[in-house]
Amino acid sequence: LSDDDLKIKAKGQLTLVDLSRILPTDRYPAHRHDYLIELMKEFQLCFNLPECQPPRYLIPGILPKEEPEETELEGDTLEFQYHYTVLPDSVISRCSVLTHEKTHNQTYWRSGVMLAYTEGEEVYNIARIKADPADNKLFIAVSGRESTRRQFLAIIRDVFKTIHANFTKPTEHVPVPGHPNYP
Repeated sequence: LSDDDLKIKAKGQLTLVDLSRILPTDRYPAHRHDYLIELMKEFQLCFNLPECQPPRYLIPGILPKEEPEETELEGDTLEFQYHYTVLPDSVISRCSVLTHEKTHNQTYWRSGVMLAYTEGEEVYNIARIKADPADNKLFIAVSGRESTRRQFLAIIRDVFKTIHANFTKPTEHVPVPGHPNYP
């Protein structure tokens, strides 16, 4: 997780070849690498990137810090916030791992992720989940079909319920439209 090439050049994407390069072969022989990957998945540190051969794994905790350009939501949004005493670094990373099957257009960065709620092939809603570590807040915004926005927000909040089970619970806030400083 501290390998510079993995962070900078590979942008958080890990392969088994990377493990051979990073780990000493006497302590971590190649036949144990699959086991190490499975441990990382179990502890919600990484997930398989779809349709990659050879297999690639994304480690959200070492993604680039810069937010991609395509994170703006269109139209009205349903908003929700979590306020933490201290925002653990692992919250967004674990969210990215737990929701990786819903990632919208593979849009993720170290402090955020874009998710999509689909039915069949049609995208009904898009959510932006973004942490502000300096302010100890996490922001969720859901756009798209009004009829499924609340349902998608409930799905996302269930993921955070799982994440929050391991530490002090944050306070929950619904921001007042037009008054961003009055949650």
